Amino acid sequence: MKSTALLLPLALVLLASSTGCKKTREQIIQEAEEKGREMTEEKAGIVKGVGDGLQGEGKKAGESVAKGATGVVKAGFQGAKQGIVELAPTISEQLTAAGVKIERASMPLAEEVPDAAKRKRSVKVYLILDKPFAGDITLIARDSGSKELGRTKMAVKEEATGKNFLFTFDDPLVALDLATSIELR
Repeated sequence: MKSTALLLPLALVLLASSTGCKKTREQIIQEAEEKGREMTEEKAGIVKGVGDGLQGEGKKAGESVAKGATGVVKAGFQGAKQGIVELAPTISEQLTAAGVKIERASMPLAEEVPDAAKRKRSVKVYLILDKPFAGDITLIARDSGSKELGRTKMAVKEEATGKNFLFTFDDPLVALDLATSIELR
């Protein structure tokens, strides 16, 4: 009898809870709306915190981004500079005695010689003429083993000056992409 007396209230509690706890559609919608509001308020709080943080740290972040962008631009210029193929120049004693000095030699850039076929067969040489010069200058292109790749001649008639001269090889088979040095005679 004691066990029946205990089971009866327990059964009534279970029965009441199963029928009384069933939520209506309106209650489910209302709870979902409340949960959505809570989540929105939480996310809005996060966004507000980010905004507040950016007011203080945003300036530092902006400066950091600007410094990084400046570094990228500088590196781009360095890369372009490194893209220039410098050639080790030498000059004959005869030209040196005539007042001709060679400052530098390189393969020309696309903006200097737009015609790609001509650019592949050309060498740009900056010469300093200490006095007026009239005569032929021969350029000999050499590879890393000092083997001759080809030669070209230019008639020069200039007053004392310093300027770039573009030596172009007529032979399309001259492989200037292998050139590491030039010699002027």
